[in-house]
Amino acid sequence: MLTLALPHQTFHGQVAELLRRDLDTGLLVESVEPLTAGVELVALAGGLAYYPLIGIRTPETARDRVGFAVAGLYGDGERAPCTGAGVRVSPGRPRRAWG
Repeated sequence: MLTLALPHQTFHGQVAELLRRDLDTGLLVESVEPLTAGVELVALAGGLAYYPLIGIRTPETARDRVGFAVAGLYGDGERAPCTGAGVRVSPGRPRRAWG
């Protein structure tokens, strides 16, 4: 018998739960659907994780792609490349650091 994990029991479900909490507190862009975004972020990170191993991308480039995707969910604009220093945000928005 095939048993499927519930969304909250998977890593993408855990990411989705974190996104849902941020959506509930007004930190996330209102149009984001947390489960879809969680699946997409985990898929992006998983896909990019192997690129440095086979020499297609540098680890910094892969990390930046994920950072830009996360920043886009929060409407935070642009992540500082490769530094983990955070993002530039629009006035009135809380600063979120990605490291």
